[in-house]
Amino acid sequence: MVFLQAYTLVLSDYNAEGIHCKDRSYFLETVKIWERDFRRKHPHCFADHFFANTNTMKLIHGCLDLEPHQMCGMELIDGEVDMEAHMAMESYGNIQTIYALGSSLWKNLDEPLLLIIDNRMPDGLVYLKYIPECGAQEPVPPPKIPIHKNILSLLRKT
Repeated sequence: MVFLQAYTLVLSDYNAEGIHCKDRSYFLETVKIWERDFRRKHPHCFADHFFANTNTMKLIHGCLDLEPHQMCGMELIDGEVDMEAHMAMESYGNIQTIYALGSSLWKNLDEPLLLIIDNRMPDGLVYLKYIPECGAQEPVPPPKIPIHKNILSLLRKT
């Protein structure tokens, strides 16, 4: 099961270095806040994919102070994430791709947050997703605890 949360920002609120013009925070701090929010909403899993278009992905590029021959994120190929194809193409080109960031959550520090460029998305829209690996055991959402209707009527009276 895939879990998705959408987040928005105004690109013009950030400069080329990925710093917010008013509060001087880095865009990566915003990503950290979104990761925490995702975990709070889906406590049984962590976000492992960051989807945004090229313009939004440039904010991460600015925060990391990368060289001109480096870029953040891999583009979708036929609407799919294909890391193997990207790595094969990278070996023939001059561009070095940053495929992922380390998670900023302390319980998930060793896990990557894959950076995916989807230019069908509008500027300023970000999706954080949990996408299970093929064959991996999917996290089980916490069970829904049935609430007896008499308990609800008691709660309404107080």
